[in-house]
Amino acid sequence: EGEDRLPPAKSDHLVMNPMTNQKYDRLERDVLLLFQDVGWISRFDDDVLYSSGEFVYQEVSRTFLGVLSLESNIRFILTEEVCRSVAEVHRDFVRRRGDNQGHKGGHPASPTSDSFRKYELLPEDTEFIIEIARISAIAAIQIPNAYDLFHRSILLTNELILAIQENDHEKLEDVKLKFIECRNQHGEKPYIWGNLRSKEKNTYLFDSFIGPVQVGIPPETIKKSMANGDPVPQVYVLPPKMFADAMNYGEIEFPIYFNFFIKKAFVNPENRIMIVGDLDQLNRVRTTFKESIHGPDPDNIFTHEEIDPQAAANGYNVDLEKEMLELAHKNSAGQVAPIEDYANFIPWDSSGRAVIKRSNLEGELVIINNCGLLQFYENGKYCAALDTNFYPTVNKIPVEPNDLNCTFEPPSFGITFLGTSHGFDPHANTTGFILWINGNGIMVDPPTSTTRYLKENGIKENFINRIILTHCHSDHDSGLLVKILDGERIEVYTTKTINESYKRKMSAITGLDLQDFYDFKPVPIGGIVNILGADFEFDYSYHSIPTVRFKATYGGKTISYSADTLYDPEVYTNLKQKGIISRERENSLRMFLFDADLIIHESGVPPIHTSIAILNDLPTITKKKMLVVHCQHISEKIEKTLSNGTKVTVPVHHLRIPAAGLENTVTLAVGGIQEGYSKAACRLKMISSIFFFRQISPISLYGLFDAMVEVEAKEGEVIIHEGATSNFFFILICGKAHVYESESDGTRGALVNVLRRGDFFGENALRSSQNVPRCASVVAMTRCKLLKIGTRNFKSIIEKDGLQEIRIDFDISRVTTNRSFITKVLSNTYLFQNLDRDHVNTIASMLEEEVVVPKGRMIIREGDTDVSLYILKEGSVRLERKDDRGFSWEIMHLEKGTMFGEMSLITGSPRTCSVVANEECRILELKHRSFEKLLKHYQNLKFRLVVLVEQRLKENQNIAQELKLTRTALNTRPLLNNMI
Repeated sequence: EGEDRLPPAKSDHLVMNPMTNQKYDRLERDVLLLFQDVGWISRFDDDVLYSSGEFVYQEVSRTFLGVLSLESNIRFILTEEVCRSVAEVHRDFVRRRGDNQGHKGGHPASPTSDSFRKYELLPEDTEFIIEIARISAIAAIQIPNAYDLFHRSILLTNELILAIQENDHEKLEDVKLKFIECRNQHGEKPYIWGNLRSKEKNTYLFDSFIGPVQVGIPPETIKKSMANGDPVPQVYVLPPKMFADAMNYGEIEFPIYFNFFIKKAFVNPENRIMIVGDLDQLNRVRTTFKESIHGPDPDNIFTHEEIDPQAAANGYNVDLEKEMLELAHKNSAGQVAPIEDYANFIPWDSSGRAVIKRSNLEGELVIINNCGLLQFYENGKYCAALDTNFYPTVNKIPVEPNDLNCTFEPPSFGITFLGTSHGFDPHANTTGFILWINGNGIMVDPPTSTTRYLKENGIKENFINRIILTHCHSDHDSGLLVKILDGERIEVYTTKTINESYKRKMSAITGLDLQDFYDFKPVPIGGIVNILGADFEFDYSYHSIPTVRFKATYGGKTISYSADTLYDPEVYTNLKQKGIISRERENSLRMFLFDADLIIHESGVPPIHTSIAILNDLPTITKKKMLVVHCQHISEKIEKTLSNGTKVTVPVHHLRIPAAGLENTVTLAVGGIQEGYSKAACRLKMISSIFFFRQISPISLYGLFDAMVEVEAKEGEVIIHEGATSNFFFILICGKAHVYESESDGTRGALVNVLRRGDFFGENALRSSQNVPRCASVVAMTRCKLLKIGTRNFKSIIEKDGLQEIRIDFDISRVTTNRSFITKVLSNTYLFQNLDRDHVNTIASMLEEEVVVPKGRMIIREGDTDVSLYILKEGSVRLERKDDRGFSWEIMHLEKGTMFGEMSLITGSPRTCSVVANEECRILELKHRSFEKLLKHYQNLKFRLVVLVEQRLKENQNIAQELKLTRTALNTRPLLNNMI
């Protein structure tokens, strides 16, 4: 230990600046005990607090590291080497600033001594926080919103030192409470200083003299600006992680369109948007925008593979390359406008600076990127700072189904509009809808808010797990990414050309091969494909990038959808005359949609959309079957240009925009046989989707289908009572129900769960043991329709199915044991946040039996090759890692609800550290085979795990490097115990 050992504590300084007041003495000891938790000490006696020079810098730094470790659970930083580094940064910063400028926090000097000067406290300046963040050992572990954590730890350190130095009992009590309340609460917000304001989640605005500068670009961000009455920004800064929380924060498409087309940047280049980022980021957003504005390169167009053989034999062909070229925006030279005509891409220079200027304004805006901490300077004046680093954090979204639409039952054949407008409408969703077939849904171009909307309205994701992607403009494809990474694995229906374009866009943003997260179902052009019992025919529309339209036929009725398109017979005639399209293609463009019973047609601004004037010229019989989308409103009168060039005003008749929402679902009557089949198919899907029935035979499944009866419950009715005998099992067809546990006095207690369409309850009635009591009560919150089966009927059916009765009983037992822990504790972690009931049941059934581990037992040994994942149910553990000399370092402290062992499980590599029980622990094990099944089924868990593994790999590399550089470690626990 040598020079690294602290001076021995004096016998009269066993606690911090002791007083005769016993309550104050206890508080002192409580704070010291918090430091003991992390194996670290700090000297707060008079010799320290009233001394000067290097020693006081060392002790203030020691206190700061203890606070930081308590706040973050990170132990790797608790070494004398790091302590000296912090002290050096502190000392040098103070010397540069001078005695009177070293601290800007506004804390007064001690009233009890003039010798305690301001500069001996830690500076709260942004520049000082940046220097702390650059210390290699502190930077090794990626801390969520690190700069905010450093800032709060500095504030707590200063408050603690001042409270002790001033003998202030109330301040010390306050500091103690902050220690206890704030531990592990970091990561909720970034560090912000100065003239910055929040806009959307993870998105911020700096109001500069050249206009608002936006950090982060989520989908539909310009609609948010317009809705708030703010100017649409012209300057955008890309965050270090452009993809977070299943959201693209580098979505530049519509900000470019707004400035280029609406603010006419194609005429005045001064109005182009400016995008700031590193070179890699700028290349990635160029890739995404290129797919949106120019479409795929000729080598990535696969129409020769996509056209149905029979259609090709009949002469049908689509030359997408020629059609896209015809619609492409041309510059003044008549050439297709390059990407650089749309936006100015500004990379950080070698020192992390970006300079923004406007020719019509004097001065400059300088943005400096300090490892993700952005600093804004206007004409040399420091104005603001923002931490843009994003790391995995818990973002719980409590969603309870509303009462209005929980009684919704999907039609046999119909359509629910989720949005009917376009990307520039601040008050409505972009166009997307659910096509209902046999009670199951197919989403078409879902808006980004769709997942939340469906959960709020009690629609489970397993009833809508198919998507049709029409094309790759962001107002049509952004919601798909949210859906892909939301939960269960989905099927995506589109052409190979569009799918490959989408993959290139999303891979550029996420860095992932998204094909690993969904099942691509290629659709033929001009042929028939059956989806959910309906016959679909797909064709390419006439648009600026590859776009598919379709017709769906079920029960003798047809719904057609134009997707984004320019419908204009005169244009088609010209295209045919120029040799761009064939006669067969011209006929298809003219006639494909209009033989349907319900026509959904888009409208917008030509030349890439269809004008209302064109639709208004259609026959009345056609317009009466038509619903117009991609449209904010339809005027009562429009201006029309006649063939001789004369402009006239004509009235608009029979064109209408449909209302959005489940309550406005449009239904097509398909006849008794199809309606009966649809109801049966929907019921069978509900039964077969029940977790406990996932492995039963078709014969048993049919037996359950036949034996279940339909019943109703009135609003407020108690369907089952806690403590009563479990004799019926229920599936909720529609409605909403609450699950309650009773208090000790028998009154209604806490709300345990909210049930919606497709959920089940009363599973104890399925167990082999008799007279199992209900463990909760279920109350109908709306009118409810249910399927119900009694215990005897169930057993008579399932006992013929081999060992399924035993397996179901085992699953119910395991789920009952683990469900509460998963719901209340595990769901508060990043990986398992926002679990729905199906997630919980699946995970609960896969966990092995609980294991009790005594204090000091090694649960995982560094270098071992087992591949299980462990979840800490009770207690705490420490992560240790050896350096190249064999010395073990404590890296991190983990508490109840956290998991460990995921790295080896995913990568197959040996364990990178040891895990040791700090106290008696209870742990749950998830074996490799079970975890693989979980990830295959739930894409949200798979994606979050990829993010975690990426973070862990980077941390392991950094820690390994630090262990090579660090000389010695200080074991302070014996000394601290003596002090206590």
